[in-house]
Amino acid sequence: ITVKPNIYVSESDTVVWITDTQYYSNFEDLNSVYELILNYSVDLYKNKEAGYLIHTGDIVDTYIPADKAQKEWKFADKIHEIIDAANMPNGVLAGNHDTGNTPADLSNFNRYFGKGRFFRNNWYGGSLDNNSCHYDLITLADTDYLFLFLSNGIEADERTIAWANAV
Repeated sequence: ITVKPNIYVSESDTVVWITDTQYYSNFEDLNSVYELILNYSVDLYKNKEAGYLIHTGDIVDTYIPADKAQKEWKFADKIHEIIDAANMPNGVLAGNHDTGNTPADLSNFNRYFGKGRFFRNNWYGGSLDNNSCHYDLITLADTDYLFLFLSNGIEADERTIAWANAV
């Protein structure tokens, strides 16, 4: 990778990785756990103990019924503002709970975690289909990384593979 001067650089070589937060979004008595995880991640970032956060999907638990799913998406959207407010570089992809499996429906993911949420950040490299797939360019402790995110249900699609190869 050739890193451009405006790419995000962190002194830390640590990546925070969270996944399968669907129960924290679904069950109100677990909502505070999600908040604790993100606040802890931000604390690491502010203390230069972490430079990047990855969320590998299953942000929500419910796909149907739509009203319950929307409640979970709205909660996840709001709770991720903790990361946004701290300007902590992060990447998110949709898991099978988020897309309704096959055929993949990324409409809710795109609505709450689409390109509009990320594109102003200097570490955001670009996306396919409103952030259904995207990449970030990050330097952690003098090592350059390209983080490539391919959401569930479209990761093997020919368009996705062609886009990923082009990136």
